[in-house]
Amino acid sequence: MTIENNAMNLTVLDSNGNPAGTAYNQYGPRGTQDGLLSGGHIHKSGSIYELVVYAKAADFTIDDATNASFVTQFELPAAAVPIDCLFEVGTAITQTGGITSTTLNIGTSGSEATNGFTMTDAATSLSAATELDAVGEGTWLGVSPVHATNATAVGIQITMGGGTITSIDGCDVKAVIRYRKV
Repeated sequence: MTIENNAMNLTVLDSNGNPAGTAYNQYGPRGTQDGLLSGGHIHKSGSIYELVVYAKAADFTIDDATNASFVTQFELPAAAVPIDCLFEVGTAITQTGGITSTTLNIGTSGSEATNGFTMTDAATSLSAATELDAVGEGTWLGVSPVHATNATAVGIQITMGGGTITSIDGCDVKAVIRYRKV
């Protein structure tokens, strides 16, 4: 172990801002590692990361007769390979207008149903439940990165079977996407 031989004399201030003594910074300034203060990730190729997304009914915009979507502020980083997605529906997803099934998709914004993970219920509302989708669809299949060089915007989509959606009335969803970087 080496010891720094040029310790810096630091002035310690009292509560009024007046000099109250000295302290020595014997090993230089203490830096912080990115991520440790904000989330605890240690960035290393091959490590498993989690992206957690929350959504409520008010977050969704009606797109067309059978779809409502929410573009999150999250991105899947470049070279990310999705592993699985854990859906936790705390409050059933209910809506006005749809008449058959309810599907919740999370994945590439704009193409969540074909490039992402899915949770489906045969009823007109998606019940409060916890479900793991272990295999994604399309570019989220988990074999190779979603995009090798660019980040991918993450979106959530609710698709209803039959009828015309006029509003999303109830929804409290947490989705945990696990991925690794290559």
